[in-house]
This record gives sequence, C-alpha cells and structure tokens, in this order.
Amino acid sequence: MTPDLAAQMLAETILPRVTVIELSTDEIMASLSIAQSRGVRGGCVYDYMHLLAAKKGNASLIYTLNMDDFQHLHRGDDPEVQLP
Repeated sequence: MTPDLAAQMLAETILPRVTVIELSTDEIMASLSIAQSRGVRGGCVYDYMHLLAAKKGNASLIYTLNMDDFQHLHRGDDPEVQLP
C-alpha cells in the first residue's frame, strides 16, 4: 500500500470516527510523577499516557493488543481494557 493510499483510507474511514484527546503540559507533568510512584517505566509511560487520555475523554473501553502492560497500569476507575 502506498503512503498516499494509506492516508486516504485513514482520512475516509478512521478520522471521521475518532476524537483526539490531548493532554496539557500540566497534565503530562503531573502524570509523570504519578507514573514514577506506580513504577511505570520505559515504553509503558506511553501506554499510561494513552490510558490517561482515554480517561480524560470519558472513554469506557480501550482496545489494545498490549494487554499485559495495560492490565498492569489499570486502576478501578480507569476505562475497561480489552483485545480488539
């Protein structure tokens, strides 16, 4: 698949169904402190940020192929985590 075709497919099929949730600088800095206290390190920090953005967007469910990391990060009031 060419990059142009991939971009076209994303624009036509995915983007109309997606809401982008951004974390502010203050939210990121605060969450990094919390991540450290929870022992979140390395690439898991990115998963943790995805979890926080989903929570901020009031998502009830996160689909991931990376269940182990998300289950490690999950707390009771976080969105449910499932395989697609």
